[in-house]
Amino acid sequence: MIDGMPTLVHVRDVGSADERNDVLEEVAAVALQRQAGSTGAGPRRMSGVFQSERIASMLFAAVEPRLGAVSDWAVSDTLQSLAPPLEHWHFVGVSPLCRIYRYERGDAFATHRDEERHLEPMLWTALTVMLYLPSDRELVGGETFVGDVRVSPDPWSVLAFAHNSWHHGAEVMSGTKTVVRSDVMIAARREM
Repeated sequence: MIDGMPTLVHVRDVGSADERNDVLEEVAAVALQRQAGSTGAGPRRMSGVFQSERIASMLFAAVEPRLGAVSDWAVSDTLQSLAPPLEHWHFVGVSPLCRIYRYERGDAFATHRDEERHLEPMLWTALTVMLYLPSDRELVGGETFVGDVRVSPDPWSVLAFAHNSWHHGAEVMSGTKTVVRSDVMIAARREM
């Protein structure tokens, strides 16, 4: 916590065996499609973009009980200035737009912040959510740092944090780090 506000949510052992198999099948299918149509262009670590309501539902089920109120989070100035005020907003789900990132030995992700996206008049993204997938061999390194907090990329764990949090991915020393990334969305309550 920073100034009494949550900085992140980290949940381990997410999903049933069936849900995990579904995730792995979707990710494998996207990776195959990308390889088949690859021109060699684009970020080396980006393995694909796809829509998945199943993965979005699984991720939201994992983090939603731990999120609390939107107004409890240290979100960006843009979101702080929304009308109506944040007290009238709530977490509504995870976006089905998913991105797959693969980090091999020597790969890292520089310190940065993510940006919120305005999806509809009263719908925004507010938090980054990442699902760590199993590695084909022992993963050494690849931790995610949110500020000074180190999060190990344990398979089937989920990490969520405010988009405007400074974060980076440490260098992968061996193995492969595979992440499915999406966004937690907020919406204004209709009963105001």
